[in-house]
Amino acid sequence: MAFGKSLVETGVAYLTKGQYDRAIECYDEAIRLDPKNSGLFALRGSAYGNNGQYDQAIADLSEAIRLDPPKHGFPFSERGKAYLSIGDSDRAIVDYTQAIRLDPRHVDPFVGRGKAYEKQGYYDQAIADFSEAVKLEPTNVFPVRYRGRAHSMKGQYGEAIADYDKVIELDPKDKDTFISRGMAYAEKGQYDRAITDLDLALKLDPECALATESRAKIIAKKNELNSKTSAEAPMPIKLITAEDEEKYGAELIDLAKRAAKEAMAAELNALRQENASLKNQIGQIAIAFEDASNSSTP
Repeated sequence: MAFGKSLVETGVAYLTKGQYDRAIECYDEAIRLDPKNSGLFALRGSAYGNNGQYDQAIADLSEAIRLDPPKHGFPFSERGKAYLSIGDSDRAIVDYTQAIRLDPRHVDPFVGRGKAYEKQGYYDQAIADFSEAVKLEPTNVFPVRYRGRAHSMKGQYGEAIADYDKVIELDPKDKDTFISRGMAYAEKGQYDRAITDLDLALKLDPECALATESRAKIIAKKNELNSKTSAEAPMPIKLITAEDEEKYGAELIDLAKRAAKEAMAAELNALRQENASLKNQIGQIAIAFEDASNSSTP
């Protein structure tokens, strides 16, 4: 059906350009001409989902799966994304898992399932999925950024900073990641580094309210701590001498030495920690397009 195939091609072009309303119009007509074509429902469902019309997306993608059990993960991945968008993480995880079973080399389902796990507070599972996505596409900034966020949510700020470092290396104009890294530094008590990152974010976007507000709060916290430190005026730490050992006893001195070593080890570990996806979607669209085109050919 040449006319139907032309509509599919035009719809795919609109979809990849982000002109979702026009893509939907093309698929409406193509489905009218070929109402049993599962690929057309999958493509229109994707357009609906990207257009924020999640109920329609789920309906179309479910129809695509019903008409012809997919041999690839595109309909499941797109439906999982729609479920995640309406807050149904459980169904999203089921669909993303099915998509991964069918297409284990595609990044999107791993990223989507990782985000669903993160919403449920399953940070270890989320980090595992984001890590698998990073293995598949090491230069894709999105799974690295999401993994950094999951590490932060888990309180693993050193690991989060390492991920944010990599994102900034790949995309030095990513304002949001400078903010995220700055907040991670703040959680570690490294306020100067946090302020520097927020300054960099504001250099990229001087009107960013989040960076401005976060910077002000961190400066206030730093000043508060400095004020307390000055008021308390603690005694400087001094080395333990032979005279101290004789005066206080070897047992207490050994305890102090162990405590000092532990503190030094903790600080060293902290320093080590400090130093420590459109392409996929278009590829999936191409698969669905091929299915739709083949089904439209007499």
